[in-house]
Amino acid sequence: MSSEGADVCLTDMGDTYLAECVTPKGEELLKKMGDLPAADEALETKRQELSDAAEKEVNSSVSCLACGTCTYLCPTCHCFDITDEVKREDGKRIRSWDSCMSWLFTIETSGHNPRPSQKERWRQRLMHKFKYFADNFDAIACVGCGRCVMYCPVNIDIRKIVTDISKL
Repeated sequence: MSSEGADVCLTDMGDTYLAECVTPKGEELLKKMGDLPAADEALETKRQELSDAAEKEVNSSVSCLACGTCTYLCPTCHCFDITDEVKREDGKRIRSWDSCMSWLFTIETSGHNPRPSQKERWRQRLMHKFKYFADNFDAIACVGCGRCVMYCPVNIDIRKIVTDISKL
C-alpha cells in the first residue's frame, strides 16, 4: 500500500478501520479524534494480508479505466474534439485535445456510439498505432518512449499486448 501524499492511511479491516498516521499533520488529526487503540501485531498482520491481496487483485484483473493517461502522454496521439463557443452574437470554433479512450469521443450526434465498450476503443487505439498508420504511412505510430506503460494506473503494458497479438 502506498502512503505517498497521505497524512493518514485507513485500512478496512472488515468490522473496523485501522488508522495509521503518516505525517505529523495526520498524527494531529488522529489525536483530535480521541484515543484510538494502537495497532497490535495481529492487526498489522491482517492489514498486510489485506494489502497484499488487494495488490494481487489489482495487478491481475483490472482492465483499462479509460482515464486517457496513455493518450495524453503519447507524443504521437493527436485526437481532438471541436466545440462551438457562443457569446451573444459572437462565437468561435475551438479545437481541443481529446482522447480516443473516452466513451464520449466517438459518440455521434444521433446518440449512436460505434465503439461503446472499452474493449472496442482499445482495439481501435492499437489498430490505429500499429496497423492503420503503418498501412497508410509505412511507419508505426509509436516512438517507444514507454510513457503509457510507466504511468498507466492499472499497469497495462501495450508492448505485451502487441506481442501477444502478434503471436496469434
